[in-house]
Amino acid sequence: MFQVNLSLKVLREMPQRAEDAKGVALVTLSKDCQELAFRCDCTSLSYLFILPECYHAARQALASLRIWLSEDTKYNDFIQT
Repeated sequence: MFQVNLSLKVLREMPQRAEDAKGVALVTLSKDCQELAFRCDCTSLSYLFILPECYHAARQALASLRIWLSEDTKYNDFIQT
């Protein structure tokens, strides 16, 4: 659940981070989005990567929830046997 909460926090804070900094510093983005910016040669236009950053955070939250649900199901099966 920690990973889910962390990912959701990133999603909630992204608009405020962009507004406070008058843009988005590349170093505040995830490693994946930083690598994407370098591959596309868009390091000076880091605000373009806000949406991919949000998708990345949402994907991490969903993956963590899937793992948690899977483990929870295994635990319920374990208790029933």
